[in-house]
Amino acid sequence: MKNLWQVGTVFGYEPSTNNFYEPHVAGRVFKGWSDWFNDSWIQTNFSKRYAAYLEVMYVSRSMFKSKRYSYTLQQTFRFNKKFSISYNFNVAPQTDNVGFAAIDTTTNNVIFGRRNINTVENIFNVKYSFNNKMVFTGRVRHYWSKLDYKELFTLQQNGSLQKNSTYQGDVNPDYNDFTVDAVFTWEFAPGSFINLVWKNNTNYFINTAFGSLNDENYFRNFNHTMDSPQNNNFSIKVIYFLDYLQFKNWKRKKQETK
Repeated sequence: MKNLWQVGTVFGYEPSTNNFYEPHVAGRVFKGWSDWFNDSWIQTNFSKRYAAYLEVMYVSRSMFKSKRYSYTLQQTFRFNKKFSISYNFNVAPQTDNVGFAAIDTTTNNVIFGRRNINTVENIFNVKYSFNNKMVFTGRVRHYWSKLDYKELFTLQQNGSLQKNSTYQGDVNPDYNDFTVDAVFTWEFAPGSFINLVWKNNTNYFINTAFGSLNDENYFRNFNHTMDSPQNNNFSIKVIYFLDYLQFKNWKRKKQETK
């Protein structure tokens, strides 16, 4: 657009396919669904102090009339030439999705299920440039995914599904992942860098049996994640650019002076 905004939309159709990955067992196949989808977005001028990006996706599947939605909002604010922050938010609910649930250890059957999926992701980024050679970047991310199975099936050899009313294992996972990545980069010579990196990772995972209700909401999950054991890593990485021709000339001059 004339104001350097961008607007776009995509319509598509995907025919049913043979899915060799979803069964989680080599040599097995799941005959999946067909779907049609629409993905639309709008983006403001990112050369401005404040910029935003909004994307909405809708998918309609043939199997169990499953629906998938995805809403993404990205915001960036530049305080000045040195300091900027951004925030990304994505929520992606699905209804009546079909996928792998478990392996029945007593029969070795592959268990599939019709399920609702709720996924939420929050990402916060910060960037500060001390000068054109020293930069600090930080990234904080929390990812939450919750599955709620409504109906179970046994995967048949031909890739179809047959209703299973006997399996009672744990199939309702609730997964949280919280990460912090902080990087300080210093270009101390042309093409040569020192990177100081700190990484923090925390996971929180629970899995409940089919038919039991997991009432953990987003904030309770987040609090449990923060109370879980943390893994911290600190590293120093040095990259030095060595020009072979310059080194060769220096060596030759040194020999000539002897």
